Amino acid sequence: MGRLYWTVYQNALVWTGELKSLLSLPNYQPKIDRAPMEDFLGLRYMIGDRSWFENVELLPAATVFTWDIPGKTLSRNRYWGWDELTPLTTPPPESEAVETLGHLFVDAVQSRVYPGERVGLTLSGGLDSRAILAAMPDHSHPVNTITHGRKDCEDYRIAAQVAAIAGDNSYFAEMNAENWLFSRVKTIWETDAYGSFIHFHFLSSLTQIKTQDLFNINLHGAWGDVTAMNIFDGLKFPDVVNKRLGLEKFALSLQHKNSVFERMNNYFKLCHSSPHIIWMDHRIRRFIFKDINVSLVQGIETRAPFIDCSLQDFLFTLSSTFSEDSNLYKPMLCQFFPKYYQTIPWQSTGEPISPPNFTRQVQKKLVQFQTKVTGKLNQFGLSFPQANSSKKRKPDKDYANYAEWMRQNPAYSLYQTILENPNALYPEYLSPEETKKIKQNWQRHLNGEDLGDSVSLALTLELWLQQVFNQKYRTGE
Repeated sequence: MGRLYWTVYQNALVWTGELKSLLSLPNYQPKIDRAPMEDFLGLRYMIGDRSWFENVELLPAATVFTWDIPGKTLSRNRYWGWDELTPLTTPPPESEAVETLGHLFVDAVQSRVYPGERVGLTLSGGLDSRAILAAMPDHSHPVNTITHGRKDCEDYRIAAQVAAIAGDNSYFAEMNAENWLFSRVKTIWETDAYGSFIHFHFLSSLTQIKTQDLFNINLHGAWGDVTAMNIFDGLKFPDVVNKRLGLEKFALSLQHKNSVFERMNNYFKLCHSSPHIIWMDHRIRRFIFKDINVSLVQGIETRAPFIDCSLQDFLFTLSSTFSEDSNLYKPMLCQFFPKYYQTIPWQSTGEPISPPNFTRQVQKKLVQFQTKVTGKLNQFGLSFPQANSSKKRKPDKDYANYAEWMRQNPAYSLYQTILENPNALYPEYLSPEETKKIKQNWQRHLNGEDLGDSVSLALTLELWLQQVFNQKYRTGE
């Protein structure tokens, strides 16, 4: 699942797994391609197959290139496409779909685990990595699992419960204000700025995997969203781009927003206006797989069961008959792996996904009733009487607190030095309005707003520019 970049340089075909290696070509002078740079700042990843450098692209999905040496010409042939699959016109019975989904998923996991391999798992408090652990073949246990996050975070508490049920080993990589930062600086260089500085979460686990030699093959829960049919309604594509993908939040100017949206909309049409196709051929390749790119640099192989061909073929054929809120995934998990989901909560909700028992149903109704009554009383300046005003402290749900960590050293010094540097390179590629917006966002973040994601995109851009053109920050120093 590595990347392959290509370009035609001095009448020769050049291909490489690392964009930065082009800098070693004789007399090669890279030029930043403004359009994908805008995409990165507006969506957190690039649209289609373009790269940071002009005239350098990724090899398209399922495509073979042929270079004619005498003629110095390139031809391409896509050997497979989604149009080879026939979508269902009527949905199968839900029980049948759940059964098929479960068997395909188990096969997807077990076909990626072989006897004698040192396979491990990055385990969170979510549903997807837990499902992979539950589906692993008996011969693979006990395995080493690792979870990253803040001390006492919900992810580790839940992950430890899951690992205990499987009889596996549970390790924890603590993230805090002091240790999350500097390994990410050199990772920008190592991965060709494939993702935003703030999204290299996997690095915390990766460091411990390497130092403690926990495993050399990682099963990754990437793309469980598709299995949950959690894509989007194609008719709502503008809202998806602006809200869900964050363009409305990240855009630095109206022109920036409009140009990125136009490119994204055109690409959606190239994907036959199919949510499934654009999610698989685009978002998963350009955004979701950043962890895989990070791990490859460190020599850790990553396997992703959720993108198994048979599994995705099945989901694609279903996508035209089931709505975006279809509920096949959770029933499948409860049916195939009940001991992992009946009582252990999901980090996102704090509750198990199994059908609620009578007691939980009553408790939920009471909470809903109290909320409704409290709202009515508040309109008249009254409050709902509390039997016990002291509330039990809940552990921190989020595994990281980037917003606060960015306001503290050492992160504060790095962001401040990079973004406010009078010799910074990023203003050369942006309008004065956009440059001003970046600096305003940084100050607003320091004043309490959470603009960490947006500010980190600008930081990533500047680090990459300095690494490419000034040979700085390549080692994290």
